Amino acid sequence: MARVPSWLRSQRRSRVFLGVCSSLTILLLSWAPIAIANMASPFVAGDMLTEPWADVSTLDILHEDLVFDLRPLAAQEPAQIAATYQINNPGAATAIELLFVAPGLATGQVMLNDQQTIAATRIEAPEISAEWNIDSFQPVNGLQFQVPLSPGEQAITVQYTGQPDSDDRDIYRVYDLTYWLSPARQWRSFGTLTVDVFAPAGWQAEFAPDLPAIDQQHWQATFTGLPADQLTLTTYLTPSRWLSGLRLALIGAGVLAAAVMTWQAYYWLGRFSQRAQWSGGLLVLACLFWIPLSILLVWVISGLGAGVAEQLLDQRQLAGGYRYGRVILWVAVGLIEALIAPVIASLRFAAGRRSAQN
Repeated sequence: MARVPSWLRSQRRSRVFLGVCSSLTILLLSWAPIAIANMASPFVAGDMLTEPWADVSTLDILHEDLVFDLRPLAAQEPAQIAATYQINNPGAATAIELLFVAPGLATGQVMLNDQQTIAATRIEAPEISAEWNIDSFQPVNGLQFQVPLSPGEQAITVQYTGQPDSDDRDIYRVYDLTYWLSPARQWRSFGTLTVDVFAPAGWQAEFAPDLPAIDQQHWQATFTGLPADQLTLTTYLTPSRWLSGLRLALIGAGVLAAAVMTWQAYYWLGRFSQRAQWSGGLLVLACLFWIPLSILLVWVISGLGAGVAEQLLDQRQLAGGYRYGRVILWVAVGLIEALIAPVIASLRFAAGRRSAQN
């Protein structure tokens, strides 16, 4: 059996070594940020949002339209909330004081029969009735409106903004908006409730109670009476399959390009040094200067691929843990490349010198 030359065995070993190192680096770049993000989940509390509080035991809610527009969250703006109450006053003319626990009302409005704007008075820390089963740690603040009601049916429309809770979910953040319906038990009777939710394009949405989809990114349901003590709306952005695949391909291409360029560059440098008859101090200079430069070469080229892959993500929605994880990851990758790159460069430099001798 013919003996395999030592230089060929050396090349085979170096190729295996290069392949294993490249694969491990790609896997680290792909999965480590998500693992780190799952370890750090910074929670940010949003606004406490409820049905209005008032002494309305003599009034009836015939129907309520409740609309949650979550699309502004895509631009890191608060959700838009609109509620229209069809009220029946079976008695004489009266005035009620409605307290809306919604900080966003400071930039919103309350309208009576779509004609009369009602002025507001800021209220802080009102008492929460134990009968409402409100389990929330958010600060309680709101605005109080004195609304004159004549006998019969009329409409009160409220428009305001609300900031949902937010937390990390893998690469992107997840938003949870809780709206407490239980204070609506104060009314003498409650007829029907229609809930509409609009979510940003391409985002996932989950609801409790469940809401059926009626259009693209639009969900709606009508309930008789109150369906639960609270509505919970969850929405979040997730990378599509093609985007995840493209990011992985770019990361892999960067690592592969870095490996190939280092592989070829130091082979050429070895051949050049042999033909130029480097010896003594020049070889020492190559080992002390040119070989360590391989770390920077590998890090920059592989980093370009990962950097382009990162730009494909929506930077506004990145999870805090993921942002933090990227820094930790690149430190770890830099340490790995600081070990791998000089080994590859040294092997190829030596291979190039041997090749030039033949």
